[in-house]
Amino acid sequence: MTAATLADMLASARAKLIPQLSSADELDAIDGFARGLPQVQAAGFERWLGPGPAGLDLALCVRPGQRVARALVAAGQGGAPLRSLLAAAESEDSPLVGRLDLLWLEYDLSRGGRRASIFVSPRGEARLDAAAQASALALGAPLPGPEAEALARLAAPLPGVELFQVGWMLGRSRPGLRLCLCARTRDDFAALLARLDDARQRELLAQLCRRYGEHVSQFSLAVDVGGGRVGARLGLELGYGGAQAAVPLQRWDGLLQALVDDELCTPAQLRALMRWPQREASPAAVGLMHDRILRQDYLLHHVKLVLEGPTLRGAKIYFGVQRGWSTT
Repeated sequence: MTAATLADMLASARAKLIPQLSSADELDAIDGFARGLPQVQAAGFERWLGPGPAGLDLALCVRPGQRVARALVAAGQGGAPLRSLLAAAESEDSPLVGRLDLLWLEYDLSRGGRRASIFVSPRGEARLDAAAQASALALGAPLPGPEAEALARLAAPLPGVELFQVGWMLGRSRPGLRLCLCARTRDDFAALLARLDDARQRELLAQLCRRYGEHVSQFSLAVDVGGGRVGARLGLELGYGGAQAAVPLQRWDGLLQALVDDELCTPAQLRALMRWPQREASPAAVGLMHDRILRQDYLLHHVKLVLEGPTLRGAKIYFGVQRGWSTT
């Protein structure tokens, strides 16, 4: 069993979170929410970087078929949308069986939100079709015509680009559809930008890609879709192809230092984030599975540059904790 209570995970991470990455009050708020949850294997955090005030938000990650996923449903998390998505991903009679991978439940706790927004990663071919079917389950009805057309236009097959994630902002006051499209190279990302209508947003995203692209190996575009149009707020996500313990810290240092130089991150935040990645082995677990050791990994996921129209609003950091087994 690799799961642990989120409260236990937070207890072990508290010293690494305070004070540069969260306040004691913010962490206490998450801890209070966590005590009503079943065990989990992976949790993520989100916060704004820079000198301004910022709250700490929470995300939980599960896969279809996991016991922890079913436990979250039983605990009332995710409601009917999560229950329907998991059932479709696990049922042999469903067209979505085996076609949905990671599911994230994201909670805007810093704004008092307790209802989860849900994100899912389609797998394999025909991801556009899987996203449309999953949307019908999450929303309780097929996407309206304008949203379906926008999904088809933005996520149509493009060399070097894939639909990485589709999300439903159910925890927001105005729920909406969010798409995350991942490009393997800067040239692929430039081709993706051509699908945006606003020339000012295209130019700013291209500038940001040139500014920070040398430090990362993956570029993702997060867009909100409403009324068949891309919303004013966009996200440029910069990372290394997922949360990997093996990503050299000097690569993160280059990206974060560039953000410090541009006053999007403070030096204290940079130092705290560079201390975050770590692997801990649980002494109590040594020998329980012969040649395996229970580990807890602290990982940096990605940075998101947030645009509001043609203006860069700021940067967010996404980081997390996960548990698993390692061989000795």
